[in-house]
This record gives sequence, structure tokens and C-alpha cells, in this order.
Amino acid sequence: MYINFGEPMSVKEYLKHIPYTRESLKPVDLQELSPEQFSQVREVAEEVICRQQAATVLTAANLLAVILTHCLVKRTCLSYEQLLEEVEWLKKVSYNLNCKSNFFKLLSIFLNSLIFA
Repeated sequence: MYINFGEPMSVKEYLKHIPYTRESLKPVDLQELSPEQFSQVREVAEEVICRQQAATVLTAANLLAVILTHCLVKRTCLSYEQLLEEVEWLKKVSYNLNCKSNFFKLLSIFLNSLIFA
């Protein structure tokens, strides 16, 4: 199991330049966002998504799940050689996306253990 909470983010600090408006005097369920406020909410959402993606862990189990789920959807079976080809393809994609990990080494060990088990 791997848990990564990432870096904390203060929304209050991120949005400290939002001025109070007449809308903020209304009950919360009746308030409407101005275009500027909506834009700032979008910026916060994008920041949260970027931080979430940066903290995401890619593991050998995740990769195998992606490959096997894809096969399940396509209703196909893979030979060991085809599985290795899929893993190599995912490895190239991951490196192109700047994923940094040693999971491919672990995946190789895992797949080899399946053959010799």
C-alpha cells in the first residue's frame, strides 16, 4: 500500500485577493459568483488537479489492471508475449509523460515470477 498526501494547499491564501461583495452578505445558497470569482474558482480547481496528479503513484498493479481491464473490455486474451508488449508500450507512454518510478523493474520481476512459479 502506498499513501501520498502531497503538499498542503491553503485555499484562503490562494484566494486572498478576492474582495467581499454585496453577494457575500446574502445567505450562502442565494449567492452567485461573479465572472472574476468563477475564474478564480477555476484556477483553484486546476491547481488542485495538478497537485493531485503530481502526487499520484503509478504501480505495477495499476499497470496490469489497466492492461487486463482493456482486454476484458475488448473480450480478448493475451499471451505472455503480448502482455510484455503491452507493458513495453505503457512504459514508453509513461516515460514520455515524465513518470519517474522503478515500477517497470518490479513489474518485470513479478511477470517473471508468474512464468517460473
